[in-house]
Amino acid sequence: MRRYTGKLCAQHITTHLPTNLKWAAAGRNATKLRKLVDRLRDMNRDRLQPDVLTVQLNKAELDTLAKKTKVLLNTVGPYHVYSTPVVEACATNGTHYLDV
Repeated sequence: MRRYTGKLCAQHITTHLPTNLKWAAAGRNATKLRKLVDRLRDMNRDRLQPDVLTVQLNKAELDTLAKKTKVLLNTVGPYHVYSTPVVEACATNGTHYLDV
């Protein structure tokens, strides 16, 4: 389910938000992320394509990710298991946090 939700969010960004929006897709599996971004490119070739960032759920990598963005949309679940370190990284680094 979580990959499904993240994919839908990425598709919505690709098809509905301004094409010059700078954004990134982050996750634990670089191969799956690259496949997703390739599909997104086919959906809207005029859009600025997202950066692809491979990130594990640990403090150091999440802090680095949170420092690179203004808003982090978290679609990894279940939230009661996986969201705490993401929320902490956002709070520590002044990054806006959103989840579904």
